[in-house]
Amino acid sequence: SNPQASTGIAWAFLIPSFTGFIKSLSRGLQARGYVEEVLAPYALTGNAFQGGGIDQYGKQSATTNFGMSCVGGGAKMILDGLDYAAAMWNPEGDMGDMELWELIEPFLYIGQRVKPNTGGPGRHRGGSGYEALRLAWKTPMYEMQNIGNGFMFIQAGLWGGYPAAPGYRHNIRNTNFFELAEQRVPFPTHEPDPGNSELERMIEGDRQFDLDTATFPEVMRQGDLYLCCFRGAGGLGDPLERPHESVMADIDGDYLLERYAQPIYGVVPGDPKATESRRAEMRDERERKAVPVREWMKTERERILDRNMIEPVQVMYAESMRLSDKWAQEFREFWDLPENFVFEVPTPTVDVTMALREQEKNRSGPDGSVA
Repeated sequence: SNPQASTGIAWAFLIPSFTGFIKSLSRGLQARGYVEEVLAPYALTGNAFQGGGIDQYGKQSATTNFGMSCVGGGAKMILDGLDYAAAMWNPEGDMGDMELWELIEPFLYIGQRVKPNTGGPGRHRGGSGYEALRLAWKTPMYEMQNIGNGFMFIQAGLWGGYPAAPGYRHNIRNTNFFELAEQRVPFPTHEPDPGNSELERMIEGDRQFDLDTATFPEVMRQGDLYLCCFRGAGGLGDPLERPHESVMADIDGDYLLERYAQPIYGVVPGDPKATESRRAEMRDERERKAVPVREWMKTERERILDRNMIEPVQVMYAESMRLSDKWAQEFREFWDLPENFVFEVPTPTVDVTMALREQEKNRSGPDGSVA
């Protein structure tokens, strides 16, 4: 009755959920004056490049590439986040040498470099992710999967900072890669801008180019390409307060695509005075669109009463309310909801949890010992 029980792993819950813990902890530290300890939420440790099959030596093998131990770190109160160098569960990350990974995995590195626009914008931006373009090599069959967030972000920002970008999938099978190489035609080694992709224009084949970043393993063979995008972390503070020279450094370092400098940061590249004028205009526009918190809360309360939200969000709230009477009471009191308010959606995992609790209660004696 619990479809997730046989396939769930602890990290799949802990890594996303602990971003909320980091946000709460950082707010508390800032309130007490420990600003040097503040940290915006870290990056999801993905994409997880992993799978198994027949390797380049003709043997059965499996791999999980530890490049995911070096994603972006959250922005700090006084500094930008750490770029592609750590993970939530491994603060001293080591992505390893590409040459060594090529000995272990039947995939060559066509390129590996900074992934623009992955760090969340802010006065201090989140740490950047990076990407690796991998070529399946000397393998007749290797099942690979994508694991990460695509449709939603989990790396929220703090105090006006933006969330970090989610990822996407770009795998190509039955490619013309070797034909291009034989013709000595230049071929793409990375994909800095998926909206203007040389990889899409130049490489032919059966393409998966979408936001479906949590997949079952699928077969890849020699000549297939796999783009592995590692995530960035959340930003901190108002992006309009980021110094002009810092934004220019981000552009020069490939951390930011130039066309996003103005809409996100209000920066006119190379022109500090024009930047000041543009930022003043953006602040005026914000003020015109701003809504008092009281009005916003009234609108949100109506949405809750109407259950006007997608089903996964309803399930999230329903699970929390059914697992904790205290949490449910606080939720109703905060939003001034009726005492009998609930979300009428199925929660099979909660049903299993409650059944297990009841079994444990029946097995326990009066003193709490297990019979």
